[in-house]
Amino acid sequence: MQLDKQSSRDVLLTSALDAFGQHGFNSATTRDIAGAANMPMSQITYHFGGKEGLYLACARMIADHMSARVGDALAAVEVALAETPDPQTARHCLRLLLTGLSAAILDPAALPISRFVLREQADPTPAFAILYDGVMGRVLGALAAAIGLVSGKSGAEARVLAIALFGQLLVFRVAQASVLAFTGWVTVGEDQLRAIRDTLLFNIDAICDRLEKGQTP
Repeated sequence: MQLDKQSSRDVLLTSALDAFGQHGFNSATTRDIAGAANMPMSQITYHFGGKEGLYLACARMIADHMSARVGDALAAVEVALAETPDPQTARHCLRLLLTGLSAAILDPAALPISRFVLREQADPTPAFAILYDGVMGRVLGALAAAIGLVSGKSGAEARVLAIALFGQLLVFRVAQASVLAFTGWVTVGEDQLRAIRDTLLFNIDAICDRLEKGQTP
């Protein structure tokens, strides 16, 4: 992942994020992380207190990164849903949010982030709370709120639908090898991102059409 300010702390975080994402917390070593960053191991102790502190700092960096990428769109959606709680606004908010998320999540530079997050999904540690309490929980909450306005449903039904809708985007990241093999794409560039986004928006409209007619799973 590219960072604007490459201080010694940032270089270590970039190296650690890649190592933890590829090998997991237990298998990644501070020696290898420091070596990849071309720094002495004492810098990890100085900046983070040790391996666990470095791992949690990676989670905070991911939360900050995602907030910077989608925070403005997410805040606008939350305000719009609160001020104009009707189905038409909700549809617009769903489209706006999924468009912003697709650009952030499918960015090739976000691969180390995805690896780290996927490990936390499969085997959560204290880092998961940092990730979830950042943008992740707010995104799912906004999706559920918008779906609730379209369908008139709330609670578990809206939450399951929100996760299902989000999953339509996530599969293009978490199963990217299968996506590339099946589509024949070499990579997910601008043209591919546009095709994915257009499909997501089409599905949003189709789902909303059925929900507004009172049809639910």
